[in-house]
Amino acid sequence: MEAIDAAGDLGIEKLQSQCDHYAQLFGIKQEHYIDISYSDMLMKQQKGTTSFPVLTTDRLLLRQIVQEDIEHVFRGLSHPEVTKYFAVSFHTLEATQEQMDWYANMILQDTGRCWAICSRDNETFYGVCTLNFWDKTHRKAETGYWLFPEFWGKGFALEAMNRVFDYGFNEMQLNRISAEVEDGNPASAAILIKTGFEYEGKLKNCEIKDGKCINLQLYAKMNPNLVADAERNA
Repeated sequence: MEAIDAAGDLGIEKLQSQCDHYAQLFGIKQEHYIDISYSDMLMKQQKGTTSFPVLTTDRLLLRQIVQEDIEHVFRGLSHPEVTKYFAVSFHTLEATQEQMDWYANMILQDTGRCWAICSRDNETFYGVCTLNFWDKTHRKAETGYWLFPEFWGKGFALEAMNRVFDYGFNEMQLNRISAEVEDGNPASAAILIKTGFEYEGKLKNCEIKDGKCINLQLYAKMNPNLVADAERNA
């Protein structure tokens, strides 16, 4: 994992705001976190790890979602183009706190990872990607993502998800990552296929959305290291 220097790529003001937020959340005095790295500060008390996995690609910074991101999350999850094929939507900023709590609890309870997809300089918020419902016994998780429409078609989703899947297989030691895609959403299915996911079938009438039953297409990707080992031992 490529590390991010707190005094480097991230803006000082944004870093200070995020550190202050987590200092208050965890009851850490300011004088005690001056010399703590950005990622260690964010997840100092997370079970089973010493830092939140801040990831980078050529164009992207994948960092932890913090409370200050609520306006971005509200704008995304209230946008009709984004929520057309998404499981949740919100009509007010206040209601969006439910989603922020979901992101925070995923980290604090160690049931997954969720990243804000941002420009490399952390100045532009593009969207969110997750590895959620982490089952440590069976070493599997589910994935999901959303982007603001103005950033569609630029390869950001593919770039972010490839990095996240690499982290999931190599750092979280997942055997399997799955994804569910609503019928009528070929763009998301195409991104999954480009990242190596395979279609496994359709879950018919498995959810109710806006009062109607919907079908979900099931896709999954296996840990390529395990696949290679299985082929060698066959």
